[in-house]
Amino acid sequence: MLKDRQLKPEHVVIEDQYVRKNVRGTIVLTRLVGMLQYMLFTQFKIMPYIMAPTMIYAVLPFNAHKMDKKSYHKAVVEYVYKTYNVELTSVDEAFAILLALTFERKKNELLSQ
Repeated sequence: MLKDRQLKPEHVVIEDQYVRKNVRGTIVLTRLVGMLQYMLFTQFKIMPYIMAPTMIYAVLPFNAHKMDKKSYHKAVVEYVYKTYNVELTSVDEAFAILLALTFERKKNELLSQ
């Protein structure tokens, strides 16, 4: 169980999911995210932030709007690898890192106002 570990996150960011074709998958995914939110709140007293995947555009040094999906994913993985020297096994890991960085940037912008 998580309470037995030494994890004490201050914030948790969950990527908002968009599933267009598979209604059943959307329902399952929504339930899982709901259970994750419940667990995070009951275990850590943390209300997670839900962020759209497009929020990472704020931290990318290139214009993602002008790229096809395959080129975009490749560029994201290369950017994370080159910038943070992190070995990745999937594009999803790169997105997770960039969502966390985007959250930190947005949080810092709000705190500086």
